[in-house]
Parts: sequence; structure tokens; C-alpha cells
Amino acid sequence: MWGGVTSLLDVGYGNGDFLKTASKIIPHCTGSDIAPAYPLPKQIKTTDNIYKDSYDVVCFFDSLEHFDDIYKIRQLNAKYIYIAVPLCHYISDEWFKNWKHRKENEHLWHFNLESLTEFFADIGYKILNHSHLEDIIRTKYDKNLPNILSAVFKKI
Repeated sequence: MWGGVTSLLDVGYGNGDFLKTASKIIPHCTGSDIAPAYPLPKQIKTTDNIYKDSYDVVCFFDSLEHFDDIYKIRQLNAKYIYIAVPLCHYISDEWFKNWKHRKENEHLWHFNLESLTEFFADIGYKILNHSHLEDIIRTKYDKNLPNILSAVFKKI
């Protein structure tokens, strides 16, 4: 058990690498993906209903911005939510028009730190910390600007 965390849900688990690693230290790991393309090890459960069970931690790595109705995640039963989303600086209309993360009909929501914090406050979570740690491993749109916003929120 890691830091009291015994259950974790990864929404949009992709290839499952994070869940495979997390399952080594967190006893109950679950994945949910709209179009599962990779099999998960048998010790990791999958779910089609992310609102059915309760979790210590729910992770959204590059998946929240794809939800038609992000306010639906208010129905999650989670103590903590960890999220990584493309960081929208919205410098100008031209910048936004050409932003590499602006994908019409795919990326439906765009966040900066303030808007992400306000959204989570609206659904009952407070921010504990944020960073741009994924910028180390990802290609940046602009070498002078952070690319990915990561944050952890706690249920109020």
C-alpha cells in the first residue's frame, strides 16, 4: 500500500503502462478506456462505468479534455483526482488557432491553471499542487512555455 492509497482508477488508460506500474504498489487498480486497444494484466480490472465504485485516486492522463460533458465527473466517488491536460495559454486568437493541442471534435475543453482550479472547485475539489513535470518527456509547442499542466485535487 502506497501512502494509504488502496484503489486507483485510470480513465483513458491507453496502453496500460501506468496501471501496470501502479498495480505493483496499489492493490486495487482499475482501468477504463473508451476504445481499449491493449489488454491489461489479469490483476487489473476494467470498468465501463467510472461512477459505479469508489476510489482513493482517479487519474485522467490526457483524457478529460475529450469528455462531452466534463461536469459529469462530479459523480465520481474519489478522494483525489490526478490530472494531466494540455496547457492552454491563449496568448491570442492566432496562437489558439494554430495551437498543436487544439483538435476540433477531439479536444473539447481547454484549460490553464486558473480555469482547471475553478472547474474542480465547482465540482467539490481543492487543488493540492500542480506542475509541468511531463514537459520533460514531451515535445513542447513553444520552448518558452509549459506544455502540459498536471495537478492533484482533493475532495472537499
